[in-house]
Amino acid sequence: MKNFLVLFISFFIFTSCGTSDSRLSTEQLTKEVQAAMLYHFNVEKNRNVEIKQFSLIRESSDSNKYQGLMYVKEPRGEITLTVEVIYDGENMMWEVLSTNVTKYN
Repeated sequence: MKNFLVLFISFFIFTSCGTSDSRLSTEQLTKEVQAAMLYHFNVEKNRNVEIKQFSLIRESSDSNKYQGLMYVKEPRGEITLTVEVIYDGENMMWEVLSTNVTKYN
C-alpha cells in the first residue's frame, strides 16, 4: 500500500533552464529524485534515513522511464530499494517498486 501511495506523489521542483524543452541529465535527475525521496522519508514520514548510494539508468533514449537502485541506512538497518522514475522533461514521479532488507539491527 505504501508503494502504491508513493506512485501518486509527484514533485514539480524543476526550474526553467532558459528553454522549455531542456531536460535534466540523468545525473541531475538522480540528484533531484534523491532530494525528493529524502524529503519524503525524513520530513513527511518522520524517519531518520540516510541514502548511501543511488543510481538511475534510462530505459532507452526515447523513453521517459528510468530504473534505479537505492541503498538506504535507517536506525533499524539497511535496505535496498528498487525505484522507478518517470520524467517528461518538466515533471517527475517516482515509485518504490520493491524493498529488500540487507542488514537488520
